[in-house]
Amino acid sequence: MIFPKTFNRFFEEWKSQQKKIEALEAEIVRLRTSGEATKLWKRRIRYVVMEATGE
Repeated sequence: MIFPKTFNRFFEEWKSQQKKIEALEAEIVRLRTSGEATKLWKRRIRYVVMEATGE
């Protein structure tokens, strides 16, 4: 059975979204476990400041 282009596009976008979610979850874990971030609470909102260098 050949699926319509719309279905294929939806499936490809869904796979891409899942990969992005996994990458963001990994980044959250990295940020939570690294000691290099400065954390600040202001009006019950937590801000995390990290310094990064470019490649």
